[in-house]
Amino acid sequence: MVKAAFTLTLNERQRCDLELLLTGGFAPLSQYLGAADYETVLTRMRLADG
Repeated sequence: MVKAAFTLTLNERQRCDLELLLTGGFAPLSQYLGAADYETVLTRMRLADG
């Protein structure tokens, strides 16, 4: 058995977001949004590069 090198403490919202990332629910996203993408999604409903 392999032991984790670290642990994360997540709140309920973070656990839900992580589950959606891992199961493809946020596809085509593969990671959390950076500042530029976050702002663009709020204003234009799309990622900064598209």
